[in-house]
Amino acid sequence: MLFRSPKMPADPTAAAYRSAFVREVQVRRERRRPGRFFYICWALILLKCLFAWWAIGHWEMPVSAAWVWMPSVFIGAVATFYLLHGEE
Repeated sequence: MLFRSPKMPADPTAAAYRSAFVREVQVRRERRRPGRFFYICWALILLKCLFAWWAIGHWEMPVSAAWVWMPSVFIGAVATFYLLHGEE
């Protein structure tokens, strides 16, 4: 026959019919591990927070250091959670 699949036998018996289709697919999701870039980013966030805390105290700025470091740590925590638990 012209349009017959080369894997499909000429006699469509039950065994041949079953062997022509996928029975089961198993997908394993491996845990993502953070790489070196991830740790460098967290180190930079922490260094920025420490510098802001020091600079605000050193030059006596009328602002709380928490206004600088809290959003940075929060966004970093959200990104970390998404990296470790988010969908691919």
